[in-house]
Amino acid sequence: MNNAPICPDCDSVNESSAVVCATCGRQLIVIPTWVRPGSPKKLLRRNRIVLWPLIGLIIAVFTWFNYPYIPNLIVVIFNSPTSDLSSSWYPGSWPMRGGDLSGSGYVPWTGEYPEGVRSNSFYLGPSTRSAPIISNGTIYLGSESEVSAIDAETGKPIWTIGQTGPVHGTLAIADETVFVPLRNKELLAISASSGIVQWSFKSGSPFVGAPSVDNGIVYSSTQKGRVHALDAATGSPIWTMDAGDAIAPAVALVNDKIAIGVSSGGLFIKDARTGDKRSRVRIGGLVNHPPVVGGNSVYLVSNGKVLSFDVNSRELPWSYPLRLVWTQLWLWQLPVPTPPVPAGFQWQAIPAEGGIEPSTNAGDDFEPKPLVPLSFENSLIITPNQGSAFVTAPAATSNAIYIGSNNNFIYSISADSGKTLWRYRTSSTPVARPTVVGERLYFGTSNGTLHSVNRVNGQGEWSLELGSPLTAPITFASGILYARTEDGSLHKIR
Repeated sequence: MNNAPICPDCDSVNESSAVVCATCGRQLIVIPTWVRPGSPKKLLRRNRIVLWPLIGLIIAVFTWFNYPYIPNLIVVIFNSPTSDLSSSWYPGSWPMRGGDLSGSGYVPWTGEYPEGVRSNSFYLGPSTRSAPIISNGTIYLGSESEVSAIDAETGKPIWTIGQTGPVHGTLAIADETVFVPLRNKELLAISASSGIVQWSFKSGSPFVGAPSVDNGIVYSSTQKGRVHALDAATGSPIWTMDAGDAIAPAVALVNDKIAIGVSSGGLFIKDARTGDKRSRVRIGGLVNHPPVVGGNSVYLVSNGKVLSFDVNSRELPWSYPLRLVWTQLWLWQLPVPTPPVPAGFQWQAIPAEGGIEPSTNAGDDFEPKPLVPLSFENSLIITPNQGSAFVTAPAATSNAIYIGSNNNFIYSISADSGKTLWRYRTSSTPVARPTVVGERLYFGTSNGTLHSVNRVNGQGEWSLELGSPLTAPITFASGILYARTEDGSLHKIR
């Protein structure tokens, strides 16, 4: 090793063989080369070698713990919608499944309520599960082999487009464009006035769910577990989600978030603009109906139970797999604590066990009893309810949900606690999600009866025999109810 003698007084560097300083004559101290100060460039290079890996490590750790909160910049920059089309509710319309983007089945109303008088019925051919939507005095719906626009007053067709198979999904309308999901693997955008196809998007499996349109993006799900988010004006892909299993027939949107139910037992909440994950819940039981949002809660029906989650919930990256492993160990009865509840879980509820036999007059002499929400200890493995079960999707407001059960009751359940507010005894089993208009609740039963109930106190208002069960939820526009029944008829009730 080369050593450089350095004078301790004048700091002069001398020849390697020198004993005394050639400048001041003092005794010299030999300092190893590696101790000597290097050049500024060398020091900067050394600092960078240490600094950049440290910065990279910090960024990696930050990204790992926060990636659910970081938007996908590629989607944000390069996949932007070219319009602001939305399926917005306004008085006199019912633009999509559930009446609004949240799929709630609730619309505000302060006018006169229908009195239960059937004013007209139109025969539309073999019925499907496509509920009618209404805009500007026109009814749009799918049937056994066509998509039609019908004059709401006269029932006469305005235009009709033939299809190769039944159209079961409820259509959606945004501005002057109607969106149609088809089982031939196409999603169509059609002119509302002329029926001319504006664009079509082809997927790898049939479109089975009702589309939703918000902020220029149309969302629709397919049979094999994909959700497509497309530019509503052009049909160009914005983002796609592959859930790995069949998806419940529709999604729910609220405050730039999208809720997606997976039939095999899961709930995804994602950023609606980019598709980025916010939270995921594995429920463990079959999801029977699409998710519904009311207020800040998203509701899901699984194996006869209804579950409530906070739609604003987020999960940490490691929490989902950790909960799965933890739950499996708990199921093996190993000495581990009860697994934690999923992100955003609020409560779950089932109908009163055993139910009560229906009377000939719905609602007579019945004293409602409270329904206590269950513990969520084993709700990740939801077993089929052996007693009474909820059999419809709920209608949801900000303070309550309304849902039908197989024990011939409609329940009003508190959105905050999951406790029963009241329950209404029906003449037979409810067959489609209830519809809430202002302070009225409308639903149909398996014996073809349409009921109107005051949703505040649970008292019956009227009932109407339609002669056939509903095939889709009731829709409402301009003071008129529209009910589609299995005999192929569309009924107008004033």
